Amino acid sequence: KQWYQRRVAITAGISWRIHEFYKSCVNKAIRVKDVKAIKNDPQVTSWDGFSDLVLTPLLRLGPYLSYSPILFTKILRIFGKYIEEHKDNLLGDVFAGQIMTITNDVILPSLSMVSFSYNLTALIWNYLQHFPYHLRYRLYAKWKNESYRKNPLLIVTKAETVQKSRYILKRLTKENVKPFGRQIGKVSHCNPCVIFEQILSQIQRYDNMILPIVSALKYLGLLGFDVLSYCIIEALSDPDREKQKRKKYRLRLCVDTTA
Repeated sequence: KQWYQRRVAITAGISWRIHEFYKSCVNKAIRVKDVKAIKNDPQVTSWDGFSDLVLTPLLRLGPYLSYSPILFTKILRIFGKYIEEHKDNLLGDVFAGQIMTITNDVILPSLSMVSFSYNLTALIWNYLQHFPYHLRYRLYAKWKNESYRKNPLLIVTKAETVQKSRYILKRLTKENVKPFGRQIGKVSHCNPCVIFEQILSQIQRYDNMILPIVSALKYLGLLGFDVLSYCIIEALSDPDREKQKRKKYRLRLCVDTTA
């Protein structure tokens, strides 16, 4: 109960601080009730103010940003606006680096706890696409191999996603690609690393799974395809080459079929 009250307070504080800045920065309204004013709490008026007043509370909130989809959407739109304006000089930009830190520690873990939201996925890809692939892959590596181990709720989320992924893959055939392909797409919007790990595991075991899985991949979003490319490269770079030789052949066959 104490943590719940703290989370609500942090969420309310961030919402109040970015309220006016969001309206001036993003030309898209979210139809909600007026944000509750907090006395003696400063509001953001510039990008420097956003960095000073919002980033630290966001880090404290962590993956629990998922419990406030409206605030989640506002933060992503603000990030997208900044990256769009500074996309030609991201590598030397301090605030862009802070955005990547927030994406690693807050945005992607929060996305994992959301139930099938393509809109949030699209907003994340809207600004991530402007970063070099090696920075994006570094984010995916931490998301896949570290984030799911740090938070109890994320551990539960991963277990539930693994169970759902196995349920879908057991029933996926050439005849039912459309309904089960859509389910794969829904799961991949929020937990792509988990379901792609299961998919690649299935392909490495069964050759006959390649064609129906490749057919199902058309239901992925743009972020999903980018994460999939990372997962394939990670699987192909397994250092135990001899034992994995046959599995790697199947992965290459899958890549060729997808292309």
